[in-house]
Amino acid sequence: MGRIGRIAAKSAKAFGMKIIYYNRNKLSEELEDDAKYYSDLNSMLPECDFVSIHTPATPDTKHILNASTLSLLPKHAVVINTSRGSTIDDDALLDALENKKIYAAGLDVFNNEPNLDKRYLKLDNCFVLPHIGSATHETRLAMSMMAVDNIYCFFNNKPLISKVI
Repeated sequence: MGRIGRIAAKSAKAFGMKIIYYNRNKLSEELEDDAKYYSDLNSMLPECDFVSIHTPATPDTKHILNASTLSLLPKHAVVINTSRGSTIDDDALLDALENKKIYAAGLDVFNNEPNLDKRYLKLDNCFVLPHIGSATHETRLAMSMMAVDNIYCFFNNKPLISKVI
């Protein structure tokens, strides 16, 4: 329930959805905005109609959705991943979709991008898109300006805004 997760939750809430979330830490009541916190992913998943993933790629989030966690979802659940491909175990999700263990999935990030696992394309209950989260004029302009500012900082011996190691 970071910044992006809260924006997604606000949109879902506008459609009348009840928001529940799993996070490393419980948010303040103001940031929760009536969402229900779960300190344990496994206890939250059986309550989910939709699972929308908004997490960075870390060792702790790698394959956070796997055969074990996917088995906890109701059969009518829909998985949406717009964060990082590594958060989902492809074999487990494909099995869940093919065998109707969950209803559907919507993905715009994948393991091994840009080499999408072609098995997803054969499913009628999986919707795939290229990762387009930053594809707005405003975001692309901001990204370009950040690159320019970073170059300026580099050549003027100032701390870098964004450092690639």
